[in-house]
Amino acid sequence: MADAASSWYFNSNGKVYNTFLTQEAKEYVTYMNKLYSERVLDEEYVNQTSEQYNEKLYNNRISSRVGAWWDSVLSSIAVMDKGFDVEYIPLMPFVSKDNNPFVYLKDLPGYGGNTSY
Repeated sequence: MADAASSWYFNSNGKVYNTFLTQEAKEYVTYMNKLYSERVLDEEYVNQTSEQYNEKLYNNRISSRVGAWWDSVLSSIAVMDKGFDVEYIPLMPFVSKDNNPFVYLKDLPGYGGNTSY
């Protein structure tokens, strides 16, 4: 982690808690494990090189991705430079069964989490 201190917060009662130790975070990790086990997530999604990612991108094997807003602009330009017509469409955040944000880990540093098939 780039900054573990940024994962600590005060709840509404003033008690300090760590976002990574909440029930919601545990449910998120369980859900991600399910997706990984079912091979919905790319096996390399957290440790692929830029060359591996670009190969998947150029071969239309990326269905969704996580990153900073400017990543979609740079990726669009890179793919268009290869002669492909592309359009990036933002995805809305996942929500739980009761329509609340599924899990939002505050200030989580870094990128990763590309989904490919």
